Amino acid sequence: MIYSCVVDPQPAFVHQLAIWAATLTGLAAVRRDAIVVHVLDGEYRREAVELLDERGIAHRPLARFGDGRYCNKIAQLRDPALRAARYVALCDTDLAFCGPLEPYAAGGIAAKPVDLPNPPLALLTDLYRRAGFVRLPPVTRCTHDDAPTFANNCNGGVYLVRSDLLEALAPRWERWALWTLERAALLGEHAKHADQIAFGLATWDLGEPVVPLPPEANFPLHLPLERYRRPAAAPVVMHYHDRIGADGFVLPLGIPPADERVRKVNEFLRGEQREGFDNARFWNFRYETHPELGSGLGSRGPHAAEKRRLLRTLIAAGAPESVLDVGCGDLHVAHDLPVANYLGLDVSAEAIRIARERRPDWRFAVGDLLSAELAPADLVVCLDVLIHERDPERYRAAVRRLAELTRRELVIAAYNQPPWLTSAMTFYHEPITMTLAACDGFAGLEIVGGYRDTTVVRASR
Repeated sequence: MIYSCVVDPQPAFVHQLAIWAATLTGLAAVRRDAIVVHVLDGEYRREAVELLDERGIAHRPLARFGDGRYCNKIAQLRDPALRAARYVALCDTDLAFCGPLEPYAAGGIAAKPVDLPNPPLALLTDLYRRAGFVRLPPVTRCTHDDAPTFANNCNGGVYLVRSDLLEALAPRWERWALWTLERAALLGEHAKHADQIAFGLATWDLGEPVVPLPPEANFPLHLPLERYRRPAAAPVVMHYHDRIGADGFVLPLGIPPADERVRKVNEFLRGEQREGFDNARFWNFRYETHPELGSGLGSRGPHAAEKRRLLRTLIAAGAPESVLDVGCGDLHVAHDLPVANYLGLDVSAEAIRIARERRPDWRFAVGDLLSAELAPADLVVCLDVLIHERDPERYRAAVRRLAELTRRELVIAAYNQPPWLTSAMTFYHEPITMTLAACDGFAGLEIVGGYRDTTVVRASR
């Protein structure tokens, strides 16, 4: 089986892709050479490609199809790479795998009937009549509702297709998708399901019956609890939709067999994160999906107020002509500082987008401290950045780089002792005062504040 998906490179979808790829290769034990990802154009395309390159997963550029939103997955069927095995699994990116899909491949096409009647059978019937079909597909029940639906009206999270059918299925699915999109007004709120409606029309046009997948092969995590029939089978593939917490992990459902699999997935992802935390990808996801949280507890509430007070005090005392803020985030802390010459640097393009909206008169840059081209400043600020640096050598190199960029004063908030609040995205290497003491040219170090388990240190030339 070849596993294939299409990713629209936005931060939330790139994060989904990371979960998809990690669990597919790690928990489902699918070989990397049996995976292909089709990447659409977009601002974060490079991030998606870099993620795939790091994992050794093949990828292809793909042009958007139809409306460019809901039907892009259809275009992947033209890729010859999908014919390299007997079956292809056409996947959405919002899937977490606990096992492979090969055991569920049957007949020519296999898919799970829709969770809920989307769209209702009466509307589906009208569409098929308008499409010119006299004979209609057999009727079955939705998997999480007693409402009737056509047996080939299937959830688009997983389609298993015998590869010798792709050549005939592709043009039909394309044609019926365009036909369905032209009738978006008729579909109303169900227009977002145009691709799965067109899939049903295409399989019916092809004369190929759809073998029903059991719920565990495409198990939804987003429905109200009363929608689940008990006892539920333990999911093999979880279709979590938007059920991702602010920490980037899959949210539990409240049903033991599913929650045990969610726990298994999250434990695996935490292990992956400890081995290689991707700062840029995570913070792009966080600022896009949970902008109200910023970079966490340290950037909101009393901690943010303490940072703001501290920076105002330093600026009033030192009157710096220039400020470099490394890890400026969304500017929630620094947006009202009385500074004219300010440069904010952050690895998150989403954070910088918000920051620019707050202070269009200031300068900003997206990049990594160790590789960005930066000019020295009178005051260099770096709050809550170093605690996310996994590699000890990069941590020390970052502190040295901050020191090199400092003309007069450097202010760092980092760990000065092992933290009592730990997570998969924070790392302790040594006291920040020890690291700063190894840098040349500072006349003295002073602890000027702290919050949670971080210490704020000022180093003066």
